[in-house]
Amino acid sequence: MINENAKKLKNAIRAGRAMHGYLVTSADCDETAPEGEPSSTAELLRQCAALLLFGSEKTEMLEFSPDFYELNGGAKVEQMRTIRQELSKKAFGGNNRVVVITDAHMMNDSAVNAMLKMLEEPPEGTFFLLTGIEQRILPTIRSRCQIVRLGTASAAEIGAELIRLGAAKSEAQRFAA
Repeated sequence: MINENAKKLKNAIRAGRAMHGYLVTSADCDETAPEGEPSSTAELLRQCAALLLFGSEKTEMLEFSPDFYELNGGAKVEQMRTIRQELSKKAFGGNNRVVVITDAHMMNDSAVNAMLKMLEEPPEGTFFLLTGIEQRILPTIRSRCQIVRLGTASAAEIGAELIRLGAAKSEAQRFAA
């Protein structure tokens, strides 16, 4: 199930109109799915990263890409400095590099300040994809990112997705309510 704003984000990337920074917020932005799987918002960021790097939403190759950096909200200033050093070099696999930071609202002040320096003057072809609780992210970070609000799915959207996945209509309506 994909939200309309998520579709717009992916379409902008496909059309070559991606902004250098995005802050994606949703109801599950700071939750982890069962068994350590990423939240649906974190998975969306990974799909966008794959689009930017490979032109495909397939995320399997991300872990092998030297142009992909993924951090969680517990990121330390040293990690940000390392990324800044890496971003000063030429992209390895092509023209783009992507930094994904989940739960950005959890970063400490030193890490935020190091990230802010990169967001203020991003190297060419570098994209920052963040997720977090919008109100808990510094205004200076928010002002340098395009904010994408995903919201929550309606009962009709949930029911339609359940039917698409093979549930009977009556069953889908009951579970979606």
